[in-house]
Amino acid sequence: MRNHSCYYLKPGYVMLAMNLFQTPMTGITSLVEERETDFSQELFIAPVSRYAIIFGKIPGETTVTLVQCIEIILSGLLLFGLHLSLTAALLLIPATLATCLFGGAFGTLVASLASSARVASQLIPFLIMPQFLLSGVFTPIRVLPWYLDILTHASPLCG
Repeated sequence: MRNHSCYYLKPGYVMLAMNLFQTPMTGITSLVEERETDFSQELFIAPVSRYAIIFGKIPGETTVTLVQCIEIILSGLLLFGLHLSLTAALLLIPATLATCLFGGAFGTLVASLASSARVASQLIPFLIMPQFLLSGVFTPIRVLPWYLDILTHASPLCG
């Protein structure tokens, strides 16, 4: 097996997707900590609905994540010789936005289930690591047993 950069691309893609998913999710779950410290009480007494607060936080976290994504892609292009066609770059835009929005929605679900910030911070690795391990980075998806194949296709990042 040759030492070629294409063998390292899939883990990089998975890590980029995890970054796009996990950063908005973690940002949304920070609402749990804000609720515990009564910081969010100032927001919740404002004449704005709770949905507006959530729907305002998701685009904010998505913007931060997209800046990180652009930095990662630019470093891949400039430092590592990544080749990205115009078509692939244009298709990457809706895929990254969808991944960020799904991450924000998943973070909203985690925040609604968590009773404290500690529970939320413990739930995140519990929910993210199986997605990473079932993504095909370490073991090809086609050789997984049937029950792991079902979990792989049910996972938001791997399906």
